Amino acid sequence: MRHAILTCFLVCCCLAASSVHAANQIRHAELAEKVVSLSSLYLAGGREETIIKMKEIRKSLGKKVIFSIVQVTDKEAGKILYHPTPFVTGNYVQAATDAENRYVGRNLIEKAQKIEPGKLFWVEYSHKNGFDERLIRQMCCARVDSSMICGSMPSAGKLPETFK
Repeated sequence: MRHAILTCFLVCCCLAASSVHAANQIRHAELAEKVVSLSSLYLAGGREETIIKMKEIRKSLGKKVIFSIVQVTDKEAGKILYHPTPFVTGNYVQAATDAENRYVGRNLIEKAQKIEPGKLFWVEYSHKNGFDERLIRQMCCARVDSSMICGSMPSAGKLPETFK
């Protein structure tokens, strides 16, 4: 009887945890909406107000969602103007590779330079966590003048065709 109670407890805990995980999982449309609103704020209010809002949104969505601002044009192309991890800000994305050693940073900048301001695009990349597991992340970016506003999240499944 005691074993059955413990088993039931563990199953209930696992179900509750998976429900919480599913409830906290952000979807493509929600991230795109956040990136669009941040882009509008960036155009209207500038970088500092946008960074404050990025921090607020991240706090509400959880630390697995990351927002950044990256320079797209001129001699500073690829420079990370804001990232929530302080030592990342100021670096350049061109040399960034993913878990498969693909130059996702270079591809991100090339894609951003080809797209017209105000348009959204998505990039998918992988990284390894501390346990050497390969994790997929998806990044939605909006070109804003000479910069781009990006939001990155754990994979929420296959990107819809309109987002690629």
